[in-house]
Amino acid sequence: MDSETGEIGIAVHSKVFSVGGIVSWVKADVGAVATQSLVNISLGPIGLELLEEGRTSDQVLEHFKEIDPGIDLRQLGILSVKHGALTFTGDNCISWAGGRTGINYSCQGNILANSEVIDAMADAFENSKGTFAERLVSALKAAEEKGGDARGSQSASLIVEQKGKGRAGYGDRKLELRVEDHENPIDELMRLVNIHLLYDQIQQTAILAQEDLPKAISILESALNGRTDRISDEAWLSLATLYHRAGEPDNAINCINTCLRIHPGMINIIKEYPRLGIGFDDDFLAII
Repeated sequence: MDSETGEIGIAVHSKVFSVGGIVSWVKADVGAVATQSLVNISLGPIGLELLEEGRTSDQVLEHFKEIDPGIDLRQLGILSVKHGALTFTGDNCISWAGGRTGINYSCQGNILANSEVIDAMADAFENSKGTFAERLVSALKAAEEKGGDARGSQSASLIVEQKGKGRAGYGDRKLELRVEDHENPIDELMRLVNIHLLYDQIQQTAILAQEDLPKAISILESALNGRTDRISDEAWLSLATLYHRAGEPDNAINCINTCLRIHPGMINIIKEYPRLGIGFDDDFLAII
């Protein structure tokens, strides 16, 4: 959890196919539950419900011990926004297995190459820089460099929630990224995070432009930094709308031309802007 932003999330990496669908359970302003090692998937939603009721992480774990006869095979990370974190490793988990907690985090793993994996993961999370999402993936990367899952790599996942920060301001799910099957799933996950960060800049600058249009333009320009890869077309179009609002038609046209060089089909969307009232008017489009 990031105490400054209120973000809460789970990053996971494994030899298991599509690991994100079974491990990660997160709810903004409530907490997170990671269900691992011969997973009892029902513990995830049950845990979040109990945390939302006000139970502590310890109380949630005790409840799990009462309802799950296979608890000795399980591994869990439980984080309560109000009451802190714990990690649990059942006595029958496959070695190396264990975990570590710190301020606002819990990390754990089983069938690991060695005990150094967990320490590397925790140290990286505590000391890495960047956004909360980047710090979570950096922790996975550090663990992998110490040996990671003894069986190898196949999938990785990242979920982050923040109250009211869902896509376009709806809901709390800030991002959910999954790499289901890949030779280098952590590197691929970081690539996806970087794409997300660009789209997040588009969303944030659109909001910022209501109060400080020049600053919004500057931030989005810096985020693009001249890039013309296939995922930057929408960012160039967004920058064009900001320039248009700022009364800089030449810069707006240059951005539109860059967008269309990347993806000519975007012209069909641009032509709809006057009808939708979200960017350009007919007179401006007539000069493109």
